[in-house]
Amino acid sequence: MKGTKEKPFDNIFELMIALKSMTPMLIDPMSQAIEHENVDVLQEIRGSDNKKRYIHKKEMLELYRGEPRIYDSCRPSLYRLEIGSDEQLLYLLRLEEFRHALSKNPAIAAIEHEGNFVDYSGLAGHYGLHSDTLNLTASLDMAAFFACCSFDGATYCAVEEGVGVVYKLLRLALADLKTTRKYENIGLPPFDRPTKQRAYSFKMAAGEDFITTAVPYYFRQSRSASERLLLDYEKGRILIPDKPIANLVERIKMNFTLSYKALCHVYEKNTVLFDANLEIYINRLRAKGFSLITS
Repeated sequence: MKGTKEKPFDNIFELMIALKSMTPMLIDPMSQAIEHENVDVLQEIRGSDNKKRYIHKKEMLELYRGEPRIYDSCRPSLYRLEIGSDEQLLYLLRLEEFRHALSKNPAIAAIEHEGNFVDYSGLAGHYGLHSDTLNLTASLDMAAFFACCSFDGATYCAVEEGVGVVYKLLRLALADLKTTRKYENIGLPPFDRPTKQRAYSFKMAAGEDFITTAVPYYFRQSRSASERLLLDYEKGRILIPDKPIANLVERIKMNFTLSYKALCHVYEKNTVLFDANLEIYINRLRAKGFSLITS
């Protein structure tokens, strides 16, 4: 059987044809009822927090993640940092700063006022902050692009050799509403960038590995396939249209003035990760050039 590490697909397009030809594994009666409905129709659902979410009906079946090479594990960026490190505490604080700044935006405040859920952690991860979520997409085409094109810090480049992987995940969209939700649709207005990427977030805990949750399909990289995808998506430019939130993230990354109150809140909320006394972390952050304000 093709698609394994030992026998990968010849290229990404052969993999895509194979996945698109598979009959979806319907996971609940609701999924079966909507299998052939318009994929652009939004379905309103409510989580255990009673807040409104919106998902494309067809997208209740499968989510994808593309990676340009094989890694030993697949974890959110926050958990790729050393557990209990200064850097991990700093990024948890930056997540809090991102949440606070974005929630003050009038458009976002109005969305929340109407009872809608905003996944701040998922959005932060999507825009480049270390977070406890993985980026997924409801589009196989999007996953193929990210599986064949690597980001060098400035632009996307073709991956010319090696083996890439596309993960496929079946999603219990409506059957898990009484439990903590792991999947959130972040590809909704007013967030143009995740909307174009048909993006979802997948929340994980420390120690979890996505490789044990999803089904991997492997393929051989080729320069011609990668360059074709780069051409189709204008080297990724059409997938990253909005600058305001990206600019906010860059300002947060460059901020060396930290809120003492927010730092205490983040530390107390995540004591399972940090075994050192808070004052030790504060002293180490100060030694790295960070200052704390009490207001």
